[in-house]
Amino acid sequence: MRRLAWLGALIFLVGQMAGCGSSTQSYQTHPLVFPTFTAPARSGTAPGTVLLTYRSPGRGTFIDTIAWSPDGARIAYGSDDGTVQIWDASSGRKLVDDTAPETQQGVGALAWSPDGTRIVLGTGAYGSAGVAQVWDTTTGKTLLTYRGQRSEVAAVAWSPDGKRIASGSYDKTVQVWDATTGKTLLTYRGHTDQVHTLAWSPDGTRIASAGTDATAQIWDATTGKTLLTCRGHRGEVDALAWSSDSARIASGGIDTTVRIWETTTGTSLLLYTGHSGNITALAWSPDGTRIASGSLASGGVSDEKSLQVWDAATGAPLFLNASGLPPLAWSPDGTRIVSLSARGSLIIWKAP
Repeated sequence: MRRLAWLGALIFLVGQMAGCGSSTQSYQTHPLVFPTFTAPARSGTAPGTVLLTYRSPGRGTFIDTIAWSPDGARIAYGSDDGTVQIWDASSGRKLVDDTAPETQQGVGALAWSPDGTRIVLGTGAYGSAGVAQVWDTTTGKTLLTYRGQRSEVAAVAWSPDGKRIASGSYDKTVQVWDATTGKTLLTYRGHTDQVHTLAWSPDGTRIASAGTDATAQIWDATTGKTLLTCRGHRGEVDALAWSSDSARIASGGIDTTVRIWETTTGTSLLLYTGHSGNITALAWSPDGTRIASGSLASGGVSDEKSLQVWDAATGAPLFLNASGLPPLAWSPDGTRIVSLSARGSLIIWKAP
């Protein structure tokens, strides 16, 4: 057995001087020392067991984004040279391999449509016009190109009903547009700096977005009205994830912390400090009980605490995957996680 001692990590059940809304609130903190975690003996069902390794023949130097199809059968990824691949999550067989047309500047974001027939890609580079593309997931054919944003499209999300797409950009805006026609429906201008990440609430009513201005903002997906502005991170926020019941949201930033917020009142529920690098990926388990978080050290390299799984209510550590790297995604059935490996391959491993 290998013992994983996560020393010096603290959980705060509420965040000091952090909250959502127009006023700054102060909360009493309650530190808990992490227990020593003993991993189970390695077996076919042990957490962290690698179930499949996908060694991509792709041309990219780094995989920036990864997403599981809604039915759990396929995985799509995008890399910094514009390569997009879709592969079978059971066999590892490559199904689609293409390069995003009209750009060689990288695919920094992608998301599946709820019915699994399309993906949307966010492309571009800082200082150039951003492009979002909708692809057919069977043929790789481009169905729609959206050119509404003036800089790199760094984040994309599909509405749960499949009718709209939200795209966030370095131009400081989030735009919501029709997924079939490409018509712009709404432009959100609540951020004062680049938007790096966004997520649509599972109930379809709200969008959360975050970026360089160090805030996570929750707003009405139809009207664009700002509902909550969550402050507490020191520096940019690069990852967001909603709980499946839309009641909580997790945000992760370059300050190495993950914060959990209540999405109606804006109450700060938990501050997770188990990482030593910048938080670049978050995934909530489908049942709402666990969070997987991924970090990179300064300069984009791995550290000994890169991938962690922990209890979403208490912050108690459940598993540390020291050989994995972000990005990451949780399978729809909650049993598996896909991430990068330290050797650059994609790996599917058993979720704790």
